[in-house]
Amino acid sequence: MARVNIPVTLLTDDSPFVDPSASEVTADPTNDHSFLNNGRTILQVRNTAGSSKTFDVVTPNTVDGLAVSDRTVTVAAGKTVYVGPFPRSIYSGTDQDNSGERCLVNVPAAETDLRFKAYRI
Repeated sequence: MARVNIPVTLLTDDSPFVDPSASEVTADPTNDHSFLNNGRTILQVRNTAGSSKTFDVVTPNTVDGLAVSDRTVTVAAGKTVYVGPFPRSIYSGTDQDNSGERCLVNVPAAETDLRFKAYRI
């Protein structure tokens, strides 16, 4: 099954204010997530739970032939974090739909209290 897309909002000099909670994607631990990654993309993750939650940013590529561990991020209860940018040489892979260079995000089971949104410049 294809991963759930996290829409990426383009920020420019003349962009109006973007509501950080608009167009959030609820964590889907069954299908996981992905977003288009141009190397200048920032992921916003909001935790609506009363306890800390985690997710992984997948590193499908290698550096000098060596595997790189996935990046595990912890979001404290009720907090929002911004993670990135994600260098394409390390974080970009191809999702099942072959729609281009995508950053893959895995969500552990029962972490449905996370909300994702992505921005790029």
